[in-house]
Amino acid sequence: MPYDPTQGAVTNYAFYFSTDTDISDNAWVQVTFPTEFDSRTLVLFKSCLYKGPTDTVYSTAECTVSYNTFTIKAGSIVAGNISVVINGVTNPVYSTISSQFYVATLFKKI
Repeated sequence: MPYDPTQGAVTNYAFYFSTDTDISDNAWVQVTFPTEFDSRTLVLFKSCLYKGPTDTVYSTAECTVSYNTFTIKAGSIVAGNISVVINGVTNPVYSTISSQFYVATLFKKI
């Protein structure tokens, strides 16, 4: 959900979801933005925040973006409600609605 839905506005996007699977380490959250978002402006994002089910406040999280997909480092994931905020995203300029966002949890083998 965008904090500001105005076309072309630079805003924050919050994603809320639940997981029933624990990932003990090397856990990441992946958020894929719809094609209506310009990948050239997505790379200008400011920061990412993460809050797991046992956290009381958001923490700044390491994150990267490739084309239209953000990858946010969670460290470990405990089953329950999770929220991620991506700060500084530019809303689509030429569209008032967008297709679906996709959210997934990942285990990255290092």
